[in-house]
Amino acid sequence: MPLAAPSPRFDATAYLDWEARQTEKHEYLDGEVFAMAGASRAHATITLNVAMALRNHLRGGPCPRCANTC
Repeated sequence: MPLAAPSPRFDATAYLDWEARQTEKHEYLDGEVFAMAGASRAHATITLNVAMALRNHLRGGPCPRCANTC
């Protein structure tokens, strides 16, 4: 089985410059770049609903940053 061609490695600045010109989104991890899968509208809605439910559940509880009720 042939080996995959090595991917070019980026420093953070080069990656950000390159990413700004891309039509797809990518993830940068330790010099390597990985294509990201797009999220559907349903996925985005579910994510937002989960985040809001968590926020509402935690509201009024102790705040670890200031030790007050937020």
